[in-house]
Amino acid sequence: MSAFIPQVIDAVNRCYNRAIMLKVHYGCISHYRKMLEINHIPNRPVTGEKEYVKKWRRLYPLVAVEDYRLFSRYIEVTPDLVPEAISHNIVEALLVPPEFRAYYSDKNMFDRIMPAGFLPKTILRRISGSFFSADYRLLDEADGLGLEQRLEAFDRIVVKPTVDSCSGQRVTLFARRDGTWFGLNGVWKDRELSLSRLKEFFGNDFIVQECLKQSAFMSRLCPTSVNTIRLFVYRSVRSEEVVIPSVIMRLGHTGSFVDNSHAGGVSIGVLPGGRLNTYTTDQYGRKITEVNGIDFSREELIIPHFNRVLEFAKTVGRHLIHCRMSNIDIMIDETGTPKLVEYNLSGMSTWLYQFNSGLAYGAYCDEIIDYCAKRLSEAGHVRIDY
Repeated sequence: MSAFIPQVIDAVNRCYNRAIMLKVHYGCISHYRKMLEINHIPNRPVTGEKEYVKKWRRLYPLVAVEDYRLFSRYIEVTPDLVPEAISHNIVEALLVPPEFRAYYSDKNMFDRIMPAGFLPKTILRRISGSFFSADYRLLDEADGLGLEQRLEAFDRIVVKPTVDSCSGQRVTLFARRDGTWFGLNGVWKDRELSLSRLKEFFGNDFIVQECLKQSAFMSRLCPTSVNTIRLFVYRSVRSEEVVIPSVIMRLGHTGSFVDNSHAGGVSIGVLPGGRLNTYTTDQYGRKITEVNGIDFSREELIIPHFNRVLEFAKTVGRHLIHCRMSNIDIMIDETGTPKLVEYNLSGMSTWLYQFNSGLAYGAYCDEIIDYCAKRLSEAGHVRIDY
């Protein structure tokens, strides 16, 4: 009887994976139908659709055509347009092994994974309920942690959850006012900072960091939010070269602290050489040419020292040893130095790139599909984590 237990467990896991894949597949269809409607794009067959379905069916029998009908209106008509459900269900599961994601995604581990100086300065950490210094020395909470002394050198700080976080949720900015620290956004607005409140709100896993000032170029785009450059970074399964197929920038609206689309921000494509596209989009793909007093359709804007940003992102990608694919968010500080804000290893948001800058996988679509198809034939099924 015991000999059958592993087979039963394997069968249950396969059924679970299939159910999750179907949920994601039909969820994406519903979402993209809504976006087609919002943007007044007919949900009907378009040129090249059959070739698109044939190409992606190598990875999954169900290929949503709504993605193709939408994004072909924004960038180009090609079967290399990436269907979000297959990217999430298959490609991410194979190129970013789920068993490594928890460690790599914990923001408190970034300083151990990345080279020195790549991140904003850390002031305090809480990891699984215990407090640690910036260099991971265990601190005795009974001694009060010396929070006030740790904050003396700073005028502004950021506190963010380090696990199970996305879209800037609960990221909070604090500033010193007449010697006392107060929150500047969200539920913390005008509330005084205290260790007990931090523990209550952020729980067992969070990080306290310096709030960096952004460069004059980035500040002009939105002075109140930390505007980030998001780069799709891929380590080739053929050559092992770290490449960047697609880039966008995220901008907040004046008055907002965060820049992501789900919080009301917009995205803009970053074209070769660091030139910004002529339009931005909101989370539904609605095109907006004027944001924060800048008309992108009339003014050519180029990110200064863009090659430096690209090389920085590639270095980050090389340090994510187990992960061949990542979204890397970078800000540029007031000295023009790139700094890592965070990276994401699941839910790659291929839609952001395909609304704004081009194909999410760029010229690497075929090799990614070939690799994943081979892995699927060898493994039989993939593991999906949420």
